[in-house]
Amino acid sequence: MKTLRLSNLSGSNWKSFHIRPEDEKTLGDFYNETEAKRYAASNSMRKIQEGLTLRAIELMQLPIGSTVIDAGCGAGFSTAILHEIGYNVLAFDALPIFVKLCKKNGFDAELGDIRKFPFKQTVDGIVSISVLQWVTAKEVDEASKVASEFWNHLKKGGKAVVQFYPTSENELLQVGRLFKNVGFKTTIVTDNPENARKRKIFLLLVK
Repeated sequence: MKTLRLSNLSGSNWKSFHIRPEDEKTLGDFYNETEAKRYAASNSMRKIQEGLTLRAIELMQLPIGSTVIDAGCGAGFSTAILHEIGYNVLAFDALPIFVKLCKKNGFDAELGDIRKFPFKQTVDGIVSISVLQWVTAKEVDEASKVASEFWNHLKKGGKAVVQFYPTSENELLQVGRLFKNVGFKTTIVTDNPENARKRKIFLLLVK
């Protein structure tokens, strides 16, 4: 594990050489109804998302009973883990098909975007798993809208963890700075930093 505070940062050290779906299609184009249902039925995707969510919870360290937003809930894999652990969960997704599938899996979910939450209240925590790259794929600066929305919906002292797949360390640092610029104490946590296939990146944000 590698942790990095956004203070004296310099250039990029790594780049991803694989093509992401986000680089070729929009979220709605990629996750049509067929693909969304395939994703929801995939045990391997469920295990991956559950593992990432548990890691995010470990980093966030919020008391059981806290209210947490699942920002970009998809079919509800992360929502289920948060609920099982004992958090009060508010879930939303940008695609109607995923809202429908999340509800089918037994959880309330609303239609919304990580740049425009469907909730007005402030909460103790926010978790976002494998979503941010869909926003930053065409324009990294879009992360500034996400950062502002996270800031506006967290209580003072609240925490958020964002797991995503940047194309390079330079992009990661750009995104981290955008969250820092709105006021967050921002820490980059990289699991398996030397293994490109297993590398997992999290932003730990504290208001």
